[in-house]
Amino acid sequence: MKNSITVFLRGGSVLGAVKYKGFVPWDDDIDVAIPRKDYNKLISIMPEHLAEDCIFVSYQRTVDAHCYFPRIVLEKKACEKMGLPQNNERGLVLIDILPLDGLPDSKIARKIHILKAYAYRVLASLWTLDVKDTVSMHGKKDSILKMLHFLGIHRLYKQDDIYRRLDKMYARSQLGVTDYCGVLAGSKLRKEVMPYSWWDKGTHGSFQELDVLIPKEYDLYLKQLFGSNYANYEPSISDRTKSHLRKRGVRQ
Repeated sequence: MKNSITVFLRGGSVLGAVKYKGFVPWDDDIDVAIPRKDYNKLISIMPEHLAEDCIFVSYQRTVDAHCYFPRIVLEKKACEKMGLPQNNERGLVLIDILPLDGLPDSKIARKIHILKAYAYRVLASLWTLDVKDTVSMHGKKDSILKMLHFLGIHRLYKQDDIYRRLDKMYARSQLGVTDYCGVLAGSKLRKEVMPYSWWDKGTHGSFQELDVLIPKEYDLYLKQLFGSNYANYEPSISDRTKSHLRKRGVRQ
């Protein structure tokens, strides 16, 4: 196919495919990871292949996207027509699209890489503290972010400049050439760093009756993200904050 793109499920969507053959009960969006080369291609062509009432939001193509990774969003008007809430200033987020990148083979180089990614993410997040319904990945550290925001540190740079730095850094190691890879834009950061062999070309799974790709070693993948007892994993009621079909607080 002309625009053939490899798309993996990632994060909680992999757990959903393995355990529930669909959405996990406490989540209602889809998380995907796309190898960097295909990820860049998707950003360039996606707006031409959207379903009606959906918009493609990415910092590369959207002013004030307020998120490093692209998202497919159901527009406000469609939400109102269908009686659905919105969890984003533009509507209801349906799919989060994150890049899958290679990582340095050296353990020390990987640690430096992860620390730099975290630092850039913190700097980018300062710009979104005043923006309603954005996605936070810092949790209990929000008080520190608020203090940095109060000091006006974010006025020294632009959010999109930080996103461009992240893109350049993430893409530095080619996927499949080094032995490690990761989805460092994900919420679990260090836990999303793993051997490339765990992903490889993927394996097939089922999600809402669709045939999907999930990491080849999905058992190892899920154990790393959710613990060895992932088959019985369920977050506490208080931690079920990611649901997009109920009102949420402000996140980055």
